[in-house]
Amino acid sequence: MPETIKQLHSDGYKIFILSSNSVEAIRDVLKKYDLDEYVMRIYSGATLFGKAKRLNSFFKKEHLSKEQCVYIGDEVRDIEATKQVGLKCIAVEWGYSAPAKLKMYKPEAMASSPKLISTAIKSLV
Repeated sequence: MPETIKQLHSDGYKIFILSSNSVEAIRDVLKKYDLDEYVMRIYSGATLFGKAKRLNSFFKKEHLSKEQCVYIGDEVRDIEATKQVGLKCIAVEWGYSAPAKLKMYKPEAMASSPKLISTAIKSLV
């Protein structure tokens, strides 16, 4: 993922993180891989049942439209949340949910490796 994040940044994309993990844990990982300069902001505290609400709050705080954004997730609940708010989603196949299960929820794109994320984004924006 480090190379993918750097490439997306180089391509002009703004990268935000919305996660249920703590900001400190996320920053530790970003620092470990020298990626902290590539992420605009981290939003923490998304709950199992509140990710759609957090996404809507994110759009308001960042003054972004849903049409400008693509969410990259690895769980069924990520796809469900993006569907609730009208956001495009790329489901990655190496995370928590099995690829077959992710496909059942019909994300706009799937990526079987980090290198394919950029291609998927370009097909959606």
